[in-house]
Amino acid sequence: MVRVTLDVQQDTIERLESLCEFYSKDVKEIISEIIEVISYESVWLLNLGKEYRVPIRLTNVLTHILFVGVQSTYSLFNKLLERLKGKGFFTVSDMEIDLEEMRIWVNYDALKVCDLYVDSFDLTLTGLQRLTATYLLDVEKVDETALERIREIVDNFSDIEGLELPEAFHDIMDFSVDVVDEDDFLRLNVDITEESLDYLPSLPAISELFKQILEKAGIELPIEE
Repeated sequence: MVRVTLDVQQDTIERLESLCEFYSKDVKEIISEIIEVISYESVWLLNLGKEYRVPIRLTNVLTHILFVGVQSTYSLFNKLLERLKGKGFFTVSDMEIDLEEMRIWVNYDALKVCDLYVDSFDLTLTGLQRLTATYLLDVEKVDETALERIREIVDNFSDIEGLELPEAFHDIMDFSVDVVDEDDFLRLNVDITEESLDYLPSLPAISELFKQILEKAGIELPIEE
């Protein structure tokens, strides 16, 4: 542990106080965490200066990153998740931007507070909007008969009696359901394509679809942890 002494302007400390209050931390903890994050991402900061010719002054670089980050995060977290009714339940875990193909791909993982039958989902934003959502079923917590029944339901999805599509799926341009066997999990997926984000079903609607499949397979919900 290295002790560092800083001379900080009073108005700077005052501006940090709102962060301290929101995150229930003192000024020392806030400054320490900021330094830790910057040091951890220092390679990226160096690359921005060397390869991308961003402003050389570190203050300008950090200001630029924060501005772009806040604007994109507002769209990806607030607006998009609000539209899908998943706000507060998911966090961005990965993303890619391909300017040649004019494509943005974003992956979201469920937070612990999420009570939906959706563990993750990703969005591909191009001319058409594509959403792929996943629910992971721990194979050790479900008997093999139920797992086999899920496979049968998915293989004969359109012909299964008693399976009612949530209303949000009635006019979908295109969607499909599939299962993937992994070592410890059965991955239940739904892949949806639409012309606009406005026409995509909400995450609660997708959760309801997964829930119906699980219940139709004879699985008692909720599954115990």
